[in-house]
Amino acid sequence: MGNFFIGIGPFLSSIGALILLMYFCVPDSYQLFAGYITHHVRPAQLNIEMFTSSLFSAVVLFESLFTIENALNPLFWLFLFLALCISTHIALSKEDIRGAVSGMSALFVFLFCLHAFSSIFNIDIIGTASYYHAYIIAFASSALLFSFITLCICFVLYILKNQFNT
Repeated sequence: MGNFFIGIGPFLSSIGALILLMYFCVPDSYQLFAGYITHHVRPAQLNIEMFTSSLFSAVVLFESLFTIENALNPLFWLFLFLALCISTHIALSKEDIRGAVSGMSALFVFLFCLHAFSSIFNIDIIGTASYYHAYIIAFASSALLFSFITLCICFVLYILKNQFNT
């Protein structure tokens, strides 16, 4: 199981860095984003609605980040720069993926035992874990948003470069 978490470590640490950056640099946007996740993302029901509401949280984040108030805040620009850098470089190497795959069977056994334990003792461990999974999915969608912004910036720069070279 350790290999699984070591394998996906770059992904999880990048998401964690985005969460911390948002919390410290743009706390109002973080509170709005976290509030949206808490009130609109229903992790107890793993269906398309939960997935789409997690992705829509990126739209909520976009609207809360790009305001006049934030544009005047130097911490916003620091956050934006670092978020673009981090989210653009979230990638797993082949060795990371191999390590994650080798730890999948141990993780499956652990989750099976955890589910059996929570069912026997009537403890809602799965619901709590689902909430954190929804949180990670929502923040991963924000990483996709920042990667898309980087793509758009690079595309515009590419077009401008080609315009001036011809």
